[in-house]
Amino acid sequence: MCGVSFPLQVDGVPQEITAAVQIAMQDQPLDEALRCLTGEALDMTGRATLRADLRTRGRIPHLAHNMTGTLQADLNDGRINKFNLLGNILTISNLASVGKKHADGFPYRSAMLRGHFDKGMLIIEEGGFESEALNVAATGRIDLLGADSKLTVLVGLLGSLDRVVGAVPIIGGVSKLVAVPVEVTGDIRDPRIVPLDPRAITENLLGTLGRVTRLPGKLLPGEAKPAAP
Repeated sequence: MCGVSFPLQVDGVPQEITAAVQIAMQDQPLDEALRCLTGEALDMTGRATLRADLRTRGRIPHLAHNMTGTLQADLNDGRINKFNLLGNILTISNLASVGKKHADGFPYRSAMLRGHFDKGMLIIEEGGFESEALNVAATGRIDLLGADSKLTVLVGLLGSLDRVVGAVPIIGGVSKLVAVPVEVTGDIRDPRIVPLDPRAITENLLGTLGRVTRLPGKLLPGEAKPAAP
């Protein structure tokens, strides 16, 4: 379906339906499949290696809410043409200069996502991407059925932009990386973006940003503290 391997097994009885599906891509072009699968809500190019193992059980109205399973995705060497989550982040005042420079599209080197499904949510355990202009790390949840998404996103900016208001030093050494934490809430198709206090930067986000960042230097753990419980 949409050019993606989609083996599906469904067992149906009067009381309920049980279904299991595996979605797989192996170093395949992303653009046409992504537009098809998302109804053109996302428009990205690149090559994708993706695996999702999904299961659900129950009556038809509740199948999406009852879905469980895992998702792993790795993307390389592409361009983001339409992605409201990133676009809305780049409209906040302290990141608007980056957004204006890439109004016609945002090239990236790599992107990754690790997560699982639970009660109608995609739980983002680790997500992010790397580009020449900025690097991004994210954790949280995406509401697949409504408007209850909530993500904490760390936007890493290269040293030439280290005077951005609200930026926190993250990587020092030969290169310098600063980061701006933001909160993403609401409908993921057009989410609300609010800048956060630096104390919202958790060790998990720092670790993710470190894995997607390819700069010589080292993390400065003293500059960011885990968020209070």
